[in-house]
Amino acid sequence: MQKVVIILTIVILGLFCLQAEEISYTNSWGNAGLNLDAQSSNGVEFTFSIQQFYLENTLVEGIEMKTVKLPGVFLPNNEGAPNLPGVGRYIALPQGANATVRVLSSRVEKIQNIDVAPAPRIPLETETGPLDYHRDMSIYSQNAFYPENPVRLSEQTQVRGVDAVILGITPFQYNPVTKELLIYRDLKVEVSFQGGNGHFGENRLRSRWWDPLLRDMFINQESLPEMDYNYTSNSEGQDYEYVIIVPDNPDFTAWADSIKQFRTLQGIRTGVVTLTEIGGNNANLIESYIDNAYNTWAIPPAAVLLMADYGTGSATGNGITSPTYSGFVSDHIYADVNNNKMADVILARMTATNSAQLSYMVGKALNYERHPSTNPDFYNHPVTAMGYQSDRWFQLCSEIINGFFEYGLGKQPVRENAGYTNGQAPPSWSTNQNTSIIVNYFGPTGLGYIPATPSHLTDWGGNATRLNNDLNSGAFILQHRDHGGTTGWSEPSYHNTDLVHLNNNDLPFVFSINCLTGKFNIGGDCFAEAFHRYPKRALGIIAASETSYSFVNDTYVWGMYDNMWPDFMPGYGTTPASRGILPAFANAAGKYFLQQSNWPYNPQNKEVTYYLFHDHGDAFTNLYSEMPQNLTVSHSAILYGGQTTFSVTADQDALISLTVNGEIIGTGVGTGMPVDINIPPQIPGNEMLVTVTKQNYYRYTQKVMITTASGPYLYVMSPMVYDLAWNGNGVPEAGETVDMSLHLTNLGVEPATNVIGIISSSDTFITIINDTTILPNINVSDTITAGLFSIQIHSDCPHMHHCQINLHLEADSAGVPGGYSWDQTLHMIVHEGAKIVLAQDSLAFP
Repeated sequence: MQKVVIILTIVILGLFCLQAEEISYTNSWGNAGLNLDAQSSNGVEFTFSIQQFYLENTLVEGIEMKTVKLPGVFLPNNEGAPNLPGVGRYIALPQGANATVRVLSSRVEKIQNIDVAPAPRIPLETETGPLDYHRDMSIYSQNAFYPENPVRLSEQTQVRGVDAVILGITPFQYNPVTKELLIYRDLKVEVSFQGGNGHFGENRLRSRWWDPLLRDMFINQESLPEMDYNYTSNSEGQDYEYVIIVPDNPDFTAWADSIKQFRTLQGIRTGVVTLTEIGGNNANLIESYIDNAYNTWAIPPAAVLLMADYGTGSATGNGITSPTYSGFVSDHIYADVNNNKMADVILARMTATNSAQLSYMVGKALNYERHPSTNPDFYNHPVTAMGYQSDRWFQLCSEIINGFFEYGLGKQPVRENAGYTNGQAPPSWSTNQNTSIIVNYFGPTGLGYIPATPSHLTDWGGNATRLNNDLNSGAFILQHRDHGGTTGWSEPSYHNTDLVHLNNNDLPFVFSINCLTGKFNIGGDCFAEAFHRYPKRALGIIAASETSYSFVNDTYVWGMYDNMWPDFMPGYGTTPASRGILPAFANAAGKYFLQQSNWPYNPQNKEVTYYLFHDHGDAFTNLYSEMPQNLTVSHSAILYGGQTTFSVTADQDALISLTVNGEIIGTGVGTGMPVDINIPPQIPGNEMLVTVTKQNYYRYTQKVMITTASGPYLYVMSPMVYDLAWNGNGVPEAGETVDMSLHLTNLGVEPATNVIGIISSSDTFITIINDTTILPNINVSDTITAGLFSIQIHSDCPHMHHCQINLHLEADSAGVPGGYSWDQTLHMIVHEGAKIVLAQDSLAFP
């Protein structure tokens, strides 16, 4: 390794009279931070450069010490260790390869006679008061540099089938005995791959829904091969992209089927699986089922929805159990297939206990996407709420999101803040030692989301009434950051009992970033359940099932928002051409972002956040953040039987799905030009449904008739009922004899000649009087109303009775009568009709 060391002696007493000292470098080898120079199947090369860092005074055990700060590094080092910042990024490896790292060259400077402060203990969110600093004497008593290696790799793991390591660079080393600080101002680093097959990732596990996470996460994401996600399933068994697990209870299976149908039409192969099929309501059995699906299915699950409240009863009850982590419930354990503490599938839960709650939860999720809000205020006024605490980042976390909404997205966000009582505005954002790094990154000299000080925060009157008014007026997101409990928030005070005053048809998604508000295993409603289980409250919510840690939670939030809006932190990740705003996926992305932040430090604190934050809602809920627009879609109105492609023109990056009888036959992605979608040959007589979806656009749905590629093809668009001999209202009613004609079209490629129609029915409430009619010839693409059948409806026919009538049509083929034939089921709804009820059945005349 080529190494250059420059000794820079600083008189520490001179520094003490400054709050923070900035040290800058020019002529760096690269841009500040980690720069990818080259990538291939043999390895990756990086340049890491420091252009500036800071030394800030910190009082520890009565001693004035220095905290080292590096731009963009939010979290501290391990508790008690010298508080040296570091960066971490995932690297993708070829399948089966091993990785090694070496420093090719470096440029190092040294500061002598400096006392570097220890990192504080990261406090639980329930704690108050200043941070706790103490030196870990197992490090501070050693005449050795910490960390031992400034550049290191994690153990190898996999992320959604991609072999991976985390590269960690701590560009500082400190010897607490000699009081020397080494600064690696420039590094050239090589990570080499040995062995393997040269291919990145397991193709079977790649998913259009997971790839935005992977491409954000892996610094060498361009090594991941482009995928064709437009598959069809060749299996009649369980190979679902979306698995909905339910108790073996008809209320639950019926509502799960509603989500299944909706998502399948969208192009997400979805299946409903009962606890009985899994083997019982047992956490080990459920986890094994998910693991097996992930490891063996041709189409492995991208997401799993647990559709029931927490419960330990039988498989036919109304609950689904959850594993536990350190004593609290954690569905995240189900999401972690390869036992590396990180998600491989997305987990969501609907904590319903009965049919009514299911109807609200499922109904809200489906109606939200079928009929998105057309209220501009709903999109323009997201709400951020927080409680102030001087030694935490609650206020920073909330205000950074608020500022992004305003300055990044051009919205007019609403603030509901509380908890500050010492004047109009706080003097500073926070007393935490890394606050200046946060302000520099998100503030005036960085992304511009917040000002240098919180002097603009003068309204601290946030309360439940104001929050309810905000949500009732319309807000697509409610973001909260403060302390919490099982039934609500500390500041602003907002609890289960306050939610009864919500009356909003335009539903927000809630990010409840605090403790305990998502503890879904308690008796009664936790706060998340009170928001989600009832109408006119929330579309869904992310919340924690136990007490969490400060600072790591804020970093997790920023990672979530960068997944939903990649421009939130433009220096992290990439911007795939198509992604939605899916909170359940953002929940996982935020945890991966947190894992890499200042890796390898504070793994235990981070781990708690991985396991306790849960998404309450449909895993594929996609938030509308702008007024919805209409898609521009064009395609043929017919599909010929035997055809193996179907062409659709749709907006760029729109998801196109073709389904027949509730099964996906093909998917594609819009380009603005015609896209030929491969499909298996279809049988004439069925209908194909074209469904097109895209972020912030109305869902497009259109039927396409499947017709013959030769000869005529007759299809009844609707039966026409006449009751002129009765009340003439055109409504079939009990006791009437009605005439029925056919609104008929020829979807074939030849005229239909000598057409005959015959009807029959096994319905005991009707008698067919005239079952045969002769129809005129019908040219190609013509539509006519013709024919005359006669049907007697019995007087005892129930109101709204659904009659099924079988129609058989015949036409000549090359002069042969009946050579072509078609069968179709017609439907007629019978009404009871108007009645006059007399108070008495006789009249007396004088």
